[in-house]
Amino acid sequence: MNIIRIALLVVIAGLGIGAGISKVLLIPEEVEIFNKVGLNNHLLILFGSTQLIGAILFLIFKTRKVGAYNLAFTFGI
Repeated sequence: MNIIRIALLVVIAGLGIGAGISKVLLIPEEVEIFNKVGLNNHLLILFGSTQLIGAILFLIFKTRKVGAYNLAFTFGI
């Protein structure tokens, strides 16, 4: 059971890190999606940074709950 839990933590954090990095690096697909919604590149970088920080917090035991809320918020938008 612990192996499954660790695997899920790594996968969720990896998705958050990947998504955050793609936003911070202004990958054209991400820019296009956010521009359609009406958000500029500065907000995209801020959003990506928030997502990246949430994923890192999710990996640390003491901050896992805050990281999970952060990832749920950023993935939900």
